[in-house]
Amino acid sequence: MSTTRTPLAGLTVALALLSGCRSEPAPAPAPLSELPPRTSPAAASSDRMRWKDAGERILLEIGAKSEGEYRIYDPDDAPLGEIRVQEDRVKLKDAQDVEVRKVKRKQDGGAEIEDAAGERLFRIELDPDGTYKLRDAADVTLVKAKPKDDGYEVRDAAGATLAKVKVRVGKLSFETEAGQDLGELKGVTDARAGMWLAAEPLSLPERAALVVYFLEVERR
Repeated sequence: MSTTRTPLAGLTVALALLSGCRSEPAPAPAPLSELPPRTSPAAASSDRMRWKDAGERILLEIGAKSEGEYRIYDPDDAPLGEIRVQEDRVKLKDAQDVEVRKVKRKQDGGAEIEDAAGERLFRIELDPDGTYKLRDAADVTLVKAKPKDDGYEVRDAAGATLAKVKVRVGKLSFETEAGQDLGELKGVTDARAGMWLAAEPLSLPERAALVVYFLEVERR
């Protein structure tokens, strides 16, 4: 005996099949603090900027995550945070994905480093001769970076040389006043950007944010 299927019964079967094929929504991305570290520096992709000391130990890495987004890693390959590029600034987030700093362009060619609430922590001034000065919130000069033919000379408030940053093939070299090797930054040949890694009054994430700022924002 043949069985006649009603239109309603056919519709019920079709809906059940569609329901079974429906994919589940994608899970939310894990915060940076929960991401596993890279297995080794050798596993890093070729587009990473690596700051190394004279003994080839990695001090800091800045890697392009996507267009306008960078991730920074500490010497133990653990994520320190992210840097996001906007039209006139970069924003720095910590490993918990919380915004902690902003580097904002100023009309005079300088910049300001602010906390998440917009309070100014540091100011960068550009002198007519091309010298950059890093000042704190009390307007005290902490670092001076003077342009040279092959890069920049970075000095502290007392005038002591923090590093001579020189352009080399595919990288920047960091040297003492006497020319002793301090390390290198691979993947960057813009000394105006890379020299900020020698600005010791700043934290490593703040220095990384300045590198990205001068590579992505100030060059526009």
